[in-house]
Amino acid sequence: MSDFRQLEGHAFIQSNLQGPAPAIASWAMALLSEATVSSQVERISWLIGWILGCEGEPDSTLVPIYSECVAAIRDGILIIYGKLFEPVGSDSIGELLEILEIVDRDPRRLAFYKDILDG
Repeated sequence: MSDFRQLEGHAFIQSNLQGPAPAIASWAMALLSEATVSSQVERISWLIGWILGCEGEPDSTLVPIYSECVAAIRDGILIIYGKLFEPVGSDSIGELLEILEIVDRDPRRLAFYKDILDG
């Protein structure tokens, strides 16, 4: 994850998102869509989670950069759901579910998928 931490000072400074952050969020979703190895999913999920852990609220207009990041992640929400059913580790599944809890506007869909995973 050290390679992603190099984004400090570029996409974010401590917990404050910077101008490139929405593009980084889109890039992370593109990487996630192509990730085929559990460690890749884990690292990319960590990055997305880091972005979502920065200051802001998902639907707030007070922090537009944060809202833009959330929108980029929501655009690829089905990628995240798809990764839940690939052979990834439980840590990755936990991280993906945390991401979904923040960005998915449909709690019934999330509950449905959680039920399948708990199956």
